[in-house]
Amino acid sequence: MSNSHKMVFQRFGRSQHLRIASAEDLAAVLELDEAHWVATGAPIETINCDPVFLKLMDTDNNGRLMCFEVKDAIVWLLANLHDTSGVTAEADTLRLDAINTDSPEGAQIHESASKTLAGMGLSEAGEITLEQVRRFKSDAGSEAGGIALVEKLILYQVNLLTLANNFVSFPHLYDPASRAAFEMGTLVMDGRRFNFSVKVADRAAHSEIARTGNMFVLYAEIAPGGGREKYEIATSVTSGGKGNLCVGKRGMFEDVAGVEADARIVEIIENPISLGEAIVSPFQRLARALTGKIEAMTTTAETKLGITPDQPQTQPQSPAPNRGLLAGGLLVGGSVAIAALGSAFAYISKTLAGIELWKILLGIAIAILAVMLPTTIVAILKLRRRDLSAILEGAGWAINARMRLTRRQSRFFTQKPDYRKK
Repeated sequence: MSNSHKMVFQRFGRSQHLRIASAEDLAAVLELDEAHWVATGAPIETINCDPVFLKLMDTDNNGRLMCFEVKDAIVWLLANLHDTSGVTAEADTLRLDAINTDSPEGAQIHESASKTLAGMGLSEAGEITLEQVRRFKSDAGSEAGGIALVEKLILYQVNLLTLANNFVSFPHLYDPASRAAFEMGTLVMDGRRFNFSVKVADRAAHSEIARTGNMFVLYAEIAPGGGREKYEIATSVTSGGKGNLCVGKRGMFEDVAGVEADARIVEIIENPISLGEAIVSPFQRLARALTGKIEAMTTTAETKLGITPDQPQTQPQSPAPNRGLLAGGLLVGGSVAIAALGSAFAYISKTLAGIELWKILLGIAIAILAVMLPTTIVAILKLRRRDLSAILEGAGWAINARMRLTRRQSRFFTQKPDYRKK
């Protein structure tokens, strides 16, 4: 294959990704410096792909996919095919005339595939499928010999292009119609769909890194049922507001295979979700503080008056207080409070009466701006710095470039669907 194939880059978010759409593009990966790959390492368990293929890719058996393993796989694949159209098509059917018999392993693969087809009474077929290979292996009860190499070549032909697009480049992550290989599924909760999620093996370690990404992150425990083990996922809230999301809230998780499972929030990392929410949050906090203060004052007053609601009676009740004295105390206390409020209101009214209306409104506006302006600036900066790579890095991925969240991704990763049937 010619080494003169031109590299083409596409912009996703704020970074450039190598376009990998054909076998020729795969060959270009070998020439691309690893510093320009989106990822340089990933835990095998976080990649949704054929498990046999992933085991073959992990040549050093350390449970992680590394750059050299991807490059070695590309070299091996291209060396054993002289017709790479099946690679571009990601075909699970291997044409015998596409195998490079000038390669020692290619010759062995061709011979083994031919014998397998002959044994199945398909000598004239000229091609073999992954299903046929695996059926033959199951019947023969052995994975040794050339048939294992046939399976390897078909698996690489089917999966290597997709793997490169989820390791060297990340186009699927930025395409609403696709799923990246590391995505686990969709969390349905609080009337919304949270479409971006990754598997988390160690929540404490993940959250430590995820906090650097300025994202609002939910950790949910997934209970698949059917005797399968529980696991945890991290998902991002990227648009709208916090709503009713809280620790302990339950929902439903739908994995990439469409299987539904029970879900429960176990931890939340809070950050601004939208500009609107960030602007009103100071006033919400003020309202909660005032409400809490009023409730505290009310509780204190009730305690002084001997009223203790919602508390069990564990001691013999004391003699009831004199109702006349109690009523008198309330009357006196109420009169004093009303007099104080009336005096304060009169003072405020008198003070404001001497000030023009526009000055009053201007003062109120300045006070509101004094609260809103710094909050808005901080929120804008945080929203612009939201970084998806922190969620992946927390799951064990080694990411080269920052993956800033785009507005389009924000709307897709967190959706509030309408009432029309999807």
